[in-house]
Amino acid sequence: MRAGRLSRMLVLLAGAAGCAPETAVMPALDLSDVHTVSGRFPARRHGILIAQNAALEKGRAMCQEQGKRFRPLGSVAGEDPGTGEAVYAVRFRCLPARGTLAPAPAPGPGERQM
Repeated sequence: MRAGRLSRMLVLLAGAAGCAPETAVMPALDLSDVHTVSGRFPARRHGILIAQNAALEKGRAMCQEQGKRFRPLGSVAGEDPGTGEAVYAVRFRCLPARGTLAPAPAPGPGERQM
């Protein structure tokens, strides 16, 4: 009984070890400073959740590397009919960190500086 349970756990762990989610970040072609990151994972149990987590982590990491914060703009989830994989994609923008103010515009000619 105990050996059977242990062998099933080893099989599950071995199968999970070879199934890392795939992610890719690409700039959005229609908007500047907006990116799309997608995650893919075999659509077995919880595949879409794993793909979603991988995509969000990749987007957050990209923004954190720039010293900025992750701001999702929209997302879509589904299954790739060609491969049967679960796919999750999110569009996002990296915004300045909270508490960081944008520089004030320079005064124009004839305007007083405060």
